[in-house]
Amino acid sequence: MVPVSVSAQSGPVTTDTDRVSAHRQLSAHSDISSQTLPLTPVLAADALIGADLRVLGIAARARASANVLETLIDDEGNAREPHFAHATIGSGGIDAGGAVVLSGSQRVREIELFARANAAPTALLGPVDASIVVLADTTQRADGQGNDHRARLDVHGSGVVASQQDSDAATSVRATLTHAVSLIADDTVSSRLTLSGNAQESVATTSSASLALAASTGADMAAPGAATTRLDPHGAEARAGAAIVSSQRSEGLALAMSGQAGLPAGTRLQTGSLARSAAAIGRNRRTALGTANDLRTALDVDGKAASAVLSAQQSDGQVLASVAGGEHVGSLGRVDTSSVAVFENDIAARSAGNLAEIGLRVSGAAGAAALHPGAAPAAVALVGQDGTHSTSARHAIQLDQRTGRSSITARVTDAASLVAVADGLDASLVTMSDNRQTSEALGNAAAAEVAVDAARFEDGAALLSAQDNDADLLATNGTIAAPAGASVAIGSSLRDAQIRLRDNGVASRATGNRADTALLLVAGSVGDATASDRARAGALDTGFGASASLALTAVQRTGSPGYRPLVQSDATGRFAVTVAGVIERAEIEIADNAQQATATANSAANALGQAAAGTATSALAASQYGEATVLANTTMRLLAPAMAMDSRVAISGNRNQAIATINTLDNRLSATGSGAGSEASAAVVDAVTDAAIAGDHVLASAQFAAGTAMARAITTLEGASGGNATHPGGAGASVLVGGNATLSEAAGNRALNAVVFDASASAGLVSSQTNAASVGAYTTASALLEVPQTGVGLANATMRFEGNSGAALARGNVADNSIEIDGAGRATQGRSALVSNQVNTGSITASVSGSGPVVLLNHAGSVMAASSARIEGNSLTATAFGNGAANRVALSPASAGASLVSHQTNHGPVLAQVTGAVGGLAPGAAHSGSVRISNTSLTATATGNVASSVMSDMR
Repeated sequence: MVPVSVSAQSGPVTTDTDRVSAHRQLSAHSDISSQTLPLTPVLAADALIGADLRVLGIAARARASANVLETLIDDEGNAREPHFAHATIGSGGIDAGGAVVLSGSQRVREIELFARANAAPTALLGPVDASIVVLADTTQRADGQGNDHRARLDVHGSGVVASQQDSDAATSVRATLTHAVSLIADDTVSSRLTLSGNAQESVATTSSASLALAASTGADMAAPGAATTRLDPHGAEARAGAAIVSSQRSEGLALAMSGQAGLPAGTRLQTGSLARSAAAIGRNRRTALGTANDLRTALDVDGKAASAVLSAQQSDGQVLASVAGGEHVGSLGRVDTSSVAVFENDIAARSAGNLAEIGLRVSGAAGAAALHPGAAPAAVALVGQDGTHSTSARHAIQLDQRTGRSSITARVTDAASLVAVADGLDASLVTMSDNRQTSEALGNAAAAEVAVDAARFEDGAALLSAQDNDADLLATNGTIAAPAGASVAIGSSLRDAQIRLRDNGVASRATGNRADTALLLVAGSVGDATASDRARAGALDTGFGASASLALTAVQRTGSPGYRPLVQSDATGRFAVTVAGVIERAEIEIADNAQQATATANSAANALGQAAAGTATSALAASQYGEATVLANTTMRLLAPAMAMDSRVAISGNRNQAIATINTLDNRLSATGSGAGSEASAAVVDAVTDAAIAGDHVLASAQFAAGTAMARAITTLEGASGGNATHPGGAGASVLVGGNATLSEAAGNRALNAVVFDASASAGLVSSQTNAASVGAYTTASALLEVPQTGVGLANATMRFEGNSGAALARGNVADNSIEIDGAGRATQGRSALVSNQVNTGSITASVSGSGPVVLLNHAGSVMAASSARIEGNSLTATAFGNGAANRVALSPASAGASLVSHQTNHGPVLAQVTGAVGGLAPGAAHSGSVRISNTSLTATATGNVASSVMSDMR
């Protein structure tokens, strides 16, 4: 092997290998900026008569970059000797060796980088008659980039791709845009006005890399041995036949803003009066994306080459993404015999410290020189007691992400969808549907997959994911003064018209660590070498991890005993129809809208699966440590006229939810095939802070939570009067308020662990949960339905308030554990085991407060004449428990048997309470009317420990 050395500090690159591409970039002590200035109106006309005017595909882009590097080596046609490549990245730079090397080093020092795109298309028109006006498919984008590295290597034999990116605390990367896409017209008759498919995007990224390596080898080209990866305080190191190694470190500021106070983005359509016309705003997109480090890697190995991907990301700076501005349709006059639609618009502000998508795909005859029985395990993924992270396997991914004590913020403001008609709405249709407004703040987010698809598998494969977060995270969507959501405001009258607000969504999410990992094997056969040792998961001799033919380890940490970061998500929305004057023969619907605030310290979904003829042992180890203040708050207001003459009003199926969780895990292990397992039973060692298990297929899950997890959901439902002195009241009205739900949910630890395998092997599952956090779920649901203070009250009318619910659910630990033994395969003497251990010492509180609906009918002159009012099937529920477990073992006739053990200890106070009422009526008089209040439930349940354990035979 010919060595290659690349220094990130200074000096030339020297090598005598035949294929090397080495690059170094430095930007320092300068300002870099780009901008697009505001456009004059691209379309202006004093009047349009019988015209067809379209503004399509206009693009205004501003891009500012410090370092940009694109490299490619195509060496597929040259056969290489079966060497191992290596790469080390540390403070001294990159040191790489192999037959073919592709490397890049990028540094940013004291850079002010700014991209501005302040140019949005505008149309200013006079009266419009019998015309078509379209503003569509325009683009406004600001893109700020510190380091950008794109590399691809195609090789026959061994090769390595290495990338190092670094930025200092004095560097800022900003991307902003302002102004709305606007169509402003005077009185409009028999015309169609459309704003659709317009995109406004601001993207600020400190460092990004896209790295790809494709390696092919024949049966005689594979060097023996396992690939190894290692990360310690000195740097990152990988050794393999084909390897990708990446290191990213970012400080300073990354800021992306689409719109700002006083200069909002968005789409705006405004007319004078609107008659026999259609106005629409649809499928527009507005985003702000702020990221410190962003990595995409793809390693494809065709043959028997050992392969490895190693990624290390560190974010220590501030990240902010903000969107200001929504969709707005306004008429300064009357809307008559027309349609107004606001639909499928998407607004999103997303900020992240570290993002990574890593893939390793192995195909062909995935095997090497056979390992000797009794040798070291085929694959190990380990988090060492000394802080070292490492893997050893023929094919491996190692991913490490860390965020320091900084702030990561995403916010959406002034972004509601609005329709405003200054005068009346007559014989017309207004729809607002499928609009989405989202804010999301992430500390670390990763997706990693090792996929092996081979005729024969004789190797080991490993995946290690490690995430540490100390950053404060805040996601906000809407405020009390400027809520998100969708609203329609009508002026003097609403007659013979329909208004529908359906399927709109407001969401806010804050997450410290999020990981989606998968290790998947599909093989025609499995060699005996893969069964050289029993699988082990959990606490190993030198750390926490997994050891087997297939080994997956995922660990997450947010906070520490001396430091509790804030993870907070806030959503404030309003879904409303207001009418200032008379309402006659109208239909108003506010239905199936959803609002959610979610805050999570650690979240992971891990999957290890195999489908093979043979036996490859498998081990999955997952650990979460969370010590943080986790808050989720959502406030939703639903508002519509309560009564209207000969009209129908429905507020139904709307949902408001707050979820706060410190740790949540979803672990799934499956092994199907026809191989023979060992005759030994699964062995389990379990303690409160330590868990370990050994067998053919094993899963170990450990969670610890401390700090605070609090969820608060508030829904206010108002059927307001809002009429003037000539308002006719509720004669002939039909009002439905049904199926609306308000839910708060909080938990310290949540886990779903599932193992599915053949009867010819033994398996084990151990789940350990400890919660010391204060957990609280608080729900407030209030409703007020009111007929106008003037008018005739209820006459020939119906009012139904039914199926509405308010619920709070608070849990210290909750686990769903299952082992399913399939009937396939030969019988074995090895028994399987499931052990669940839960300890709660934190306080657990679930509280629900309800008020209304109080239907006020006792104003002067108000009566119930030949009318009906029903309050039925409404509920308020509070549930709290310290520990909850559902354990299930399903046995096949061929299995030797199994053991199931569940242990729960609760030392924390548990409180569940429901206060308030679900409503009543207060009529001044009732003439030939009916009133029914029934099937109402108020339920509070507090439990220290609750468990369900089932062992059954699969027939």
